[in-house]
Amino acid sequence: AHVAAGIALGARWFDRGDGFEAYSTLLAHLAPLGRRADGRLALRNPLAGLAGLRPAPGLVALVCVVLGSTAFDGISRTAPWRRLVNGTEPAAYVALGTVGLLGAIALVAAVYLGAMGLTRPYLREDGDAAAAFVHSLVPIAIGYTVAHYFSLVVFQGQAGVLLATDPFGRGWDLIGTAGSTIDYLVISTSAIAVVQVGAIVAGHVLGVVSAHDRAVALLPRRVARRGQYPLLVAMVAYTSLGIALLVGS
Repeated sequence: AHVAAGIALGARWFDRGDGFEAYSTLLAHLAPLGRRADGRLALRNPLAGLAGLRPAPGLVALVCVVLGSTAFDGISRTAPWRRLVNGTEPAAYVALGTVGLLGAIALVAAVYLGAMGLTRPYLREDGDAAAAFVHSLVPIAIGYTVAHYFSLVVFQGQAGVLLATDPFGRGWDLIGTAGSTIDYLVISTSAIAVVQVGAIVAGHVLGVVSAHDRAVALLPRRVARRGQYPLLVAMVAYTSLGIALLVGS
């Protein structure tokens, strides 16, 4: 499907139609590296790059899917969810997982869109508040991603190195790791917890800062503070949910 669409629509198809490219491009707006007007790489303020994320069709949906799907990954590790799906038939397991995934995405979207509905009346001009502030959710999405997959990278990353010594199963030992196993004591559970909580909190702090900067630009001075409250409450709710899922899993 991608090859056919690429032939018909050209490279611009992949900017919008390839989920992996859209996802990586979204997160890259917070990168400390950017390109100057002449195309050269340069260091930049990551928040400046994030502020350059322009509203586009589907952007709000993409961010909500990224946040909601990561949240569901945390939900699926909790004891209540495991009890719910324990012993179910494969078809029922898939159905419950699909409903849970869609429910998590819908919850994230409802919280954000509800907050933006309360913020919209404060805008200087009629506009799409959801699209104007959605960039502030990107740091939260990155924080969630780090928190939920950090330990996976640490442990399964070792598996990649161990397999590299004999990639074709021919009995080779190219890098001298034959017979080695994953070291699950390479990092303590306390250190993992610090990284997880730190990632979530840092992501939300950057999100609040980004939202504040955009609010100052879009909201009249007399209501700039009041107009930020709905999104602030939504972000606190996301933070609480993220930490609760970490503790529950």
